[in-house]
Amino acid sequence: MKTEQIVDITKLHLKRLNDATDEEAWQHEDMEFFRLSTLTPSSLVHDVVLPIWRDINEHVIVVGSFGGSDKEPDWVANLRRKAGLFYTREEFFCFQAEFLFGIERTSIWEQLCADRPYYLDYQQKTTRKFPLIRIKK
Repeated sequence: MKTEQIVDITKLHLKRLNDATDEEAWQHEDMEFFRLSTLTPSSLVHDVVLPIWRDINEHVIVVGSFGGSDKEPDWVANLRRKAGLFYTREEFFCFQAEFLFGIERTSIWEQLCADRPYYLDYQQKTTRKFPLIRIKK
């Protein structure tokens, strides 16, 4: 999938999430979604929709895969600078992003790919190592 397609799908998904009556926008099959809001360098709000994945300790982990693009997603760069806002159907909170490295990142990556093997396909499309980010309240 091309990055332009991902951006277009995200825009449509955000519209659905903003419709308070569209419960299916928050859940698809076994995947739950959340809206992430970050601030751009020019202080504009940048919203994306991302799948929620929880590690064995129930921490929310997000992946900066951008579908296997060589380009890092803008929201990842925004999180490197500032905190973000996390929205689901049931909760909303400001969070600090914890970027995972080393042995911990390797362990989480293995858990993630065992549960969602399509990330391995994405990783094969690029030499860029996807950032794994823990959402911390």
